[in-house]
Amino acid sequence: MAVLTEPKRAGEFLASEASGNRSREGVVVLDGAVLQAGQLFSLDVNEKAIAYVDGATVAGVALDNVSPSGADGKVAAIVRDAEVIEGELVVFDAATPANIATAVTGLKALGIIAR
Repeated sequence: MAVLTEPKRAGEFLASEASGNRSREGVVVLDGAVLQAGQLFSLDVNEKAIAYVDGATVAGVALDNVSPSGADGKVAAIVRDAEVIEGELVVFDAATPANIATAVTGLKALGIIAR
């Protein structure tokens, strides 16, 4: 029997957020960038979202999957005042516990608390 793997769903990582749309913003995603729901992202020099890498500044967490091709895309993101489930976040491949701790500290600076 084949094993099926379900992709992360929109908002699956989110424990709570501020009322209304205070925690969310629409973010432009750079053409060719791939973000999963729950993935941390940074902003490039043109203020477009790209996948977070070690040493970059965390700008938020993508709320849904997005992979624009041929043009920039857009995704809703958690950028402030929220609680997230740390185990559901996507940091980057081969992230060490120290890398994850640094990323979580970056989120805390935005008012996003990992639980």
